[in-house]
Amino acid sequence: MANLYELIGERATWIVETIPDPLERARALEAIQICGDALAIVDGLDLAKHELAEVETSDLTTWNALAPEVRNLLLAVRGAADRLAQLYPWSEREPSEPGLNLDAAFGELEHGTPAPIRDHREDDIEAILRLLSGDARDDVARAISTLASMLSTDIVGFGQRLRNPRMTADRWQLLGELQELRSKCAQCLEAVLAAVVAAYTAENLEVVLPRYQSQASRAVRLRAGVVDLAHDLEKLNKVVQAAKADELGPLRLLLTQKLNTFAEQPAYRLLRPADKRELIFFRLKLQGWSQKPPSLQELRQEVEGFSKFLEVLRSINQREVLARHDRDRLQTLVMLLESEADSLEIAPHLEAIYGRSEALDRTIRRLRSGENLPIEAILQPVQEAHQSLRGAS
Repeated sequence: MANLYELIGERATWIVETIPDPLERARALEAIQICGDALAIVDGLDLAKHELAEVETSDLTTWNALAPEVRNLLLAVRGAADRLAQLYPWSEREPSEPGLNLDAAFGELEHGTPAPIRDHREDDIEAILRLLSGDARDDVARAISTLASMLSTDIVGFGQRLRNPRMTADRWQLLGELQELRSKCAQCLEAVLAAVVAAYTAENLEVVLPRYQSQASRAVRLRAGVVDLAHDLEKLNKVVQAAKADELGPLRLLLTQKLNTFAEQPAYRLLRPADKRELIFFRLKLQGWSQKPPSLQELRQEVEGFSKFLEVLRSINQREVLARHDRDRLQTLVMLLESEADSLEIAPHLEAIYGRSEALDRTIRRLRSGENLPIEAILQPVQEAHQSLRGAS
């Protein structure tokens, strides 16, 4: 049974436990419990040890190792979706997806390429939650019923994909699909938690409910992590290009430390499978070099290539959700800076746009280091970034 405080935080727990109507309160608590139990299984699907396996396989080795956990996840999430739909019935609900025979899906592995799970789910979820507030309780049943239907659709779609032998035999395709499934299920279950809480408060859900993050917040977190890693690798790359052969050992350890630290951050889980694969391959090379050190030229080429790859990842800024987010934050920053607001009020807005422009990033890093910059030195790169975004809109 999920721990209420750990799952939704102190404020959200208080909001739910003080719902005046005892029947509404019991139903809300049951919905939260259903989500918590399912999320425990979703969170427990550990892909890391399979991502870092050194031996490449083109058979069912990885699938056979993961199959029991995947089966448990599918059963748990489908069961949660069914229970939520029963708990919050909605007469205008879309027709439910046909039932999924998991034994058939796991056993038949026939040819075929069903449609992937990828869609506009994040936009759909946020559109649903925007309709809810502390005085919109009548809409909760519709919202949760819709989210439960989304979960069912994801499970059925993934079950169909299991019949494609290429997915189960190709380790990277399998891990990519499982990461996508895990992410979609978690986001949808977290959205149900948010819908339950939103029915009884008009407060900011990301503050009230620590586990819930909007699409923009996830993108901001990913961008900040990638930009910090790219900055560190750019500096290390310059050192490597000028290094001598006897300095390879310490440099390899430093590179390994930077990548291992990033892999432990929340941003790592937000990487697309294809991008994560590049990072994993580089980590495996560093790991292999502990036994067989590379030549100086090989190390230089690999670090240079990976550093350029991280710079390419800055293309995350092309996402419309980040452009909208950054335009709003930059406009707010311009007003705050022009009114000479204090640094405590400015800092969160600056950090939220870290990664938008290199000039602004340099300014933010100087402020992080404790440097006392005049307002004009901050305002200029903020205005330039704001004008650049306005011109692109």
